[in-house]
Amino acid sequence: MIKPKTAVYIGRFSPFHNGHYETLKYAHQNYDQVIVLIGSGNKRRSPKNPFDTDVICKWIFDSFPKTVIKEIKDYGYDETKWISQVETVVSEVAKYPITIVGHSRDDSSYYLKEFPNWSFEEVGVFADDINGTGIRSRYFNPNSSMTEIFQLESLVPYQVYYYLKENLNTDWYKKIQEEIEFFKNEKEMFSTYPFPETLKFSCSDMIVNCNANILLIKRKFAPGKDTWALPGGYTNQNERFLDGAVRELFEETGIKVSERVIRNCIIDSHVFDNPNRNEGIPRVSNAFYAEIEPDFVGNNYPKLPKVSASDDAAEARWFSLSEIKNMKLFDDHAEVIDYFTKSL
Repeated sequence: MIKPKTAVYIGRFSPFHNGHYETLKYAHQNYDQVIVLIGSGNKRRSPKNPFDTDVICKWIFDSFPKTVIKEIKDYGYDETKWISQVETVVSEVAKYPITIVGHSRDDSSYYLKEFPNWSFEEVGVFADDINGTGIRSRYFNPNSSMTEIFQLESLVPYQVYYYLKENLNTDWYKKIQEEIEFFKNEKEMFSTYPFPETLKFSCSDMIVNCNANILLIKRKFAPGKDTWALPGGYTNQNERFLDGAVRELFEETGIKVSERVIRNCIIDSHVFDNPNRNEGIPRVSNAFYAEIEPDFVGNNYPKLPKVSASDDAAEARWFSLSEIKNMKLFDDHAEVIDYFTKSL
């Protein structure tokens, strides 16, 4: 008896284009079961990941309704955790044997051969002239003419093209354009820097944990406007990382706890330096983790310290770790929290 075969196809599909379509068409023609894993499921909308996972699911399902579609998260600082996640998600629904299918385009395709218990089939060489980066650049470029945008019809399935055309004037579309413009201006500002290969910004972030609640701020400006994030920012020239983290905490949240208490409650710190943790010029952050006690009022009822947003923060709020688990925070901030709390 011939065993059923399963194909696993991993990608961000941002957007789902004709190269992806042809790869899935091949998989459905040659395998009994096709599982699609949509990556970056824990990432906010950004120029690199501008489309919601549920929209991507619909695009794929409209073309291939028999596809099993699952969302996976990014773990930029723990490759083992990412691989384990993929294997767990697949094992829950897969028939065996399993083959991972895809196209080894560049270094970003390294993951295709990270699963020694699965076979690998090179599929999708026909898609070399189509890529998501090029489509996103044309779609979100403020200088693109409507003719150029309409030409995307030849690069994506019809339902994707219809979605792109219908969302040209939405608020989220304009926010992506605003963020692209931010990074364009940043690049131009440092275009004459004499040693571009060494250019990185130094940042500090503060993680304050109170009774399994984390203090977050909503960013007021691009990049990540209206996205929840850790309080933090650039470290000044004559400032130590710790001092920068404490300063940013009080500037952005106005937390009603003394600076001395915060400093005495810091129990850990770590440098987060994944070159892909953000877009634009790389930002390296030294993050500090503090655990503070709640205030106690009548009948020893615990109360979280009061906060009041200011500076670069539109809002400041406490969120439980269980809430954060289902939120899409700014850049890698969920991974930063997970590093210290092991809860996400």
